[in-house]
Amino acid sequence: MTEHPVQFHSLRLVYGWVFGVLLLTLLGGYYIALWNIPVLETNLVLTLFWFFILPFGISFLDFYLSWKFKRGNLDYQPPNWEFSAVQLKIDEAKRLPKEYNRKFTRLVAVPNYWFYFLPIVIIVASISLPMYSFFIDPLLNAQIPIIFSFLLSSLHLISFWGGWRSTSCKASGDFTLPLIREAVKLAQTQSNVAGISHTRIVFDKAEETGLEVFRNPRVVSRIQGLEEESYIESSTEELGSVLRVLVRSYEKDDVPEIIWWWTSRDRNFRKYVGDNKEGYYVKNPVPSRVHELGVKDVRLIFENSVALLALERIRLMGPNDELSSILSSLGIEAKTPKTP
Repeated sequence: MTEHPVQFHSLRLVYGWVFGVLLLTLLGGYYIALWNIPVLETNLVLTLFWFFILPFGISFLDFYLSWKFKRGNLDYQPPNWEFSAVQLKIDEAKRLPKEYNRKFTRLVAVPNYWFYFLPIVIIVASISLPMYSFFIDPLLNAQIPIIFSFLLSSLHLISFWGGWRSTSCKASGDFTLPLIREAVKLAQTQSNVAGISHTRIVFDKAEETGLEVFRNPRVVSRIQGLEEESYIESSTEELGSVLRVLVRSYEKDDVPEIIWWWTSRDRNFRKYVGDNKEGYYVKNPVPSRVHELGVKDVRLIFENSVALLALERIRLMGPNDELSSILSSLGIEAKTPKTP
């Protein structure tokens, strides 16, 4: 029997720390505020210690211990992953990070701005509220013990959880998801382009003893009337931009395979026919003031991709009402172009 690649360690220390300190902060926070609010003005040093240094120390200790616990919470022996392509609809890909990170929370690192911002807010509130109640609104004094108890316990839980979620472990390199949000945004833009029949987000996925890893997200779209004959594949590394685009028309009968490449470095479509490895540049068929397409011209790049495929099929196969309608919606006169 194959040994499981991930061997988890016991979480008894983790649970002991979390729930033990939670109890201490709930009770301790209440009584610390109860005993110190009446003498707030007479001993500012002690006030600073209980209402600022103590919360800061708890937060710091929680971040440190969660980092230490997460780093040592398992042993990992990478298996020989065997990848195969899987396609997800846009809505499925949008749900994937939340579901995946919840399922493999001990394996992945998911940093978030709020994990660091909220503890700062709570620490500031911990010192500000007692001062405010004592010097400005004494009627609030009776509620300060309960409020401070809540703040201190919340600070403990948020700091520990934030540190745990943000910390990587031995397996995080394999299990942390690639750039899915960026691929989803790219797919949404692509799916709204005239002539696109459907869009999918494709991953290389591997499974081993209940574990799943994903690699290399890219967006694949099909063209109306050409679903079985061609596709457009694209990838991105930044939200709202495109890194590279591959437009492919399959070999059919006596017509060779035709490929158009667009990359962020080149910024022009380059056409390859059959076994020709050199290729040549082609003009952008969609009317526009933009001559060299940049990484942010996402919609225009995909409009040109659709137009290149439609024009090529009309040129090779003759008039086609569906493709002519697509070209018309892109502002292109639907006629058979000359052979380039």
